[in-house]
Amino acid sequence: MKITILLAIYLLLTINSAQAQTKTEQLNKLNKTIKKLTTNIIATHHRQKTLQQMLKENEVAAGRLAIELRKTEHQLNQQYTLLEKLNINKIEYRNSLAIQQNNLAQQIRATYMLGNQTYLKLLLNHRDPNQLSRIFMYYNYLQKSRIQLINQISKTLQELHKNKLNTVEQTKKLSILKQQQQQEYRKLTASKQQHIYLLHGINLQLKTQQQKLNKLLADKKVLEKVIARLKASIISADFATPLNQLHKKLHWPVKGKIEDLYGSQIEHSQLKWDGIIIRAPEGLNVYAISSGRVVFAQWLQGYGLLLIINHGHGYMSLYGRNNSLYKQVGDIVQPGDVIATVGQSGGYDHPSLYFAIRLNGKPVDPKLWCS
Repeated sequence: MKITILLAIYLLLTINSAQAQTKTEQLNKLNKTIKKLTTNIIATHHRQKTLQQMLKENEVAAGRLAIELRKTEHQLNQQYTLLEKLNINKIEYRNSLAIQQNNLAQQIRATYMLGNQTYLKLLLNHRDPNQLSRIFMYYNYLQKSRIQLINQISKTLQELHKNKLNTVEQTKKLSILKQQQQQEYRKLTASKQQHIYLLHGINLQLKTQQQKLNKLLADKKVLEKVIARLKASIISADFATPLNQLHKKLHWPVKGKIEDLYGSQIEHSQLKWDGIIIRAPEGLNVYAISSGRVVFAQWLQGYGLLLIINHGHGYMSLYGRNNSLYKQVGDIVQPGDVIATVGQSGGYDHPSLYFAIRLNGKPVDPKLWCS
């Protein structure tokens, strides 16, 4: 009997020991899986951060190059206008020169005809010699005057020709510069698309509701810190009519399709939009809704190239995801001033404008002001 009991105890201890060993092995295996998964997530986040930095640098460079390209195109248009004006002036001066040369030829023939008449013939024709002398002097004066005018016109034509050559040369240089800038912009655009594609692939790896929520919360936290810092540093200023008196009187900053309304649910998250997303073509001008001073103009995580305007009385307007920023911190803007161009900076897959209004740092519905 005792032997049976001891045997049962031994078997029970053996089973418990085996189960404990199995659980330990499972726990170790689970810990290894968690560690590996954590390492992969950290590495993926690191790649995401690296790509975001590359995308930031690419988008900032492309935005600056877009401004330079627009300047070059403007200068080229001025050169074309100048060339056209030079050609018109050249034609006018040539016509004037031909008229003066023709008049001079007629005067020379008339003087020659008068000079060939004999003194006796002139007397018989009852011509007064003094009068004839005055006529000769008059013709000589006109001839000298026309010769001076012809010389002046010829000199002007030479100057026009010289200016045209210089303008043509400058136009060629600007055309070459434009081609180089366009080529560089195409390279940057291609690189930007590649970065967006790679970033999109990484985002898919991390795309769960909680992860997306965490990212949105992080982006919002970054923006809230910026707003709080700006609010604390902004000196109170008044710009024309306060925004609280401009309800439904302001124009939208860009023409496009409203994609997400203020207060609507953000996809794959528990958050709601604190602004409005307006879908519009890339490169379309973005306009200031009211007068104010630029207090922020740089790339910000989640918002790309972001510009913020202080309108006084506690009001600020925000413009994000831009392709280029045309204003800098400290610039004074008026309603309708071009402040940026529509883009997809910040890693978005299509061009749009993030537009928001803040009152004392808190979001308000832009539709209350714009119509």
